[in-house]
Amino acid sequence: EYKIELRDARGNLCETVPDQFTYTIGITIAGQPLLHDISIALANNQRHVVLMKNTALPISKRSVLHTTTYVKAGDSGNILKIPVVEGGNSFADRNPLVGYLEINGENIRRDILIGSDVEVTINMDESRLITVSAYIPIIDEDFEIKFNSEYPKLDEREQAAYAEQAKQRFERIREQATQAGSLEAITVITNIEKENSIQELDTSLLANRQGDKSALARCQQRRIDIDAKLDRIEEQMKWPALVAEAESTIREGREIIQHYGDAQDKSDFARLAAETNKAIASNDPDFLQQRIRHLSELTMQVLMKQPGFWVGRLELLEEKYKVDMRDQAEAEHLIVQGHRAISNGDMGSLKDDVYRLYKLLPEQLAEEVRAYGSTVGKRDS
Repeated sequence: EYKIELRDARGNLCETVPDQFTYTIGITIAGQPLLHDISIALANNQRHVVLMKNTALPISKRSVLHTTTYVKAGDSGNILKIPVVEGGNSFADRNPLVGYLEINGENIRRDILIGSDVEVTINMDESRLITVSAYIPIIDEDFEIKFNSEYPKLDEREQAAYAEQAKQRFERIREQATQAGSLEAITVITNIEKENSIQELDTSLLANRQGDKSALARCQQRRIDIDAKLDRIEEQMKWPALVAEAESTIREGREIIQHYGDAQDKSDFARLAAETNKAIASNDPDFLQQRIRHLSELTMQVLMKQPGFWVGRLELLEEKYKVDMRDQAEAEHLIVQGHRAISNGDMGSLKDDVYRLYKLLPEQLAEEVRAYGSTVGKRDS
C-alpha cells in the first residue's frame, strides 16, 4: 500500500484524490466459495440446483424451467411462485428457504399458460446478496427480487402447516417401524422422542406468537431435521422388502427361464441375476430396483412367447375386468373371438384380441392390469 503526498513550492502538504493506492505482487486471493447449493424448489418437491457449493463468488447462472399452474392476468388470486432454497438435500422442503420470487396475476399483461417457459437467473455477489430474476417469453416480461444473506421473514401459517405434516408423518412412521420390528428405525424414533423434537415444533410456534422473532426459524430447522431423519427411516424399512422382492424375482424367473427360455435367454438371465445379487450387496436401492425391473422384463418377454400366457390374459380380462370395459358389446365380441382363436390355435389373432380388450379399459385400470407384466417403461439407463 502506497501513500501519495503532494507538496507545493513552500513544502505545504496538498490534498490529493486518491491519497493512496495498492499494488499486489504474486498470488492473489480468489473469490470466497459458496458454502451451500442454491436451488429452485420444484413442484414435485425435488430441487433444481442452480449455484453449486464451493463455486467462487460472484456467480450467476440461468436455467429454463416451465410453469405448472395457470396464472390469469389481472387476478390477484393467481400467483406463480419460484421458491429458492439453500442446502444439499434432494427434497426441496428439507432445505432452508432463502425466499420466493412471486409473480402475481395483477402484475402481468397477458395470461401465463401451464407449461410456459420461465428463464430463471440466480446471481450471488461477494457479499452474498442473492438476486433472482425471471423472464417469461410468452408474455415478454421480466421480474426480479433481491435477498440478503439472512433468511426471509417466515410465514407462520405455512410453518404451522409444515409442522403438522411432520407430526402426522412421525406418528405414521413410528407405527410402521413398530410393526416391522426394525431396530434401527425404532432407535431413531426413540432419539427423536428423547430430544423432544416434536414438542419443540409447538413450543416454537407458541414462542413466535409471543413475540420471539427467531422462533419460526427454529421451528423450520427443527422440522427439517425431523423430516430428514424420517426419510432415512423410510429408506431403512424399504430395503428389506426390496431385497425380498429381488430374491423372489430371481427364484421365480429362473424357473420360467429354465422351462421356456432358449440358450440366449438363459445366458441373459444368469447375467442379470448376478448383477441383481451385486446390487443387493451394494445397498443401493435405485440400482437394485433397476435390476429387478430388467429381470422382470426378460422373464415377461419369454412368457409372452408362450401361447399359455395369452390364454391367461384373456381369461383374466374376461373374469375380472369385463364389467369395467367402456364398450360392453365390443368386449363380449372380442372375448368370444379370442376363445375361437384359442380353439383354432391362432395365437396371432388371440394377441390382437387381448390388446384390443386392453384398449377398452379405463386408462388407470389398464395401467394396473399391465403393471406386473409390462415390458416398457421410462428410459433411465
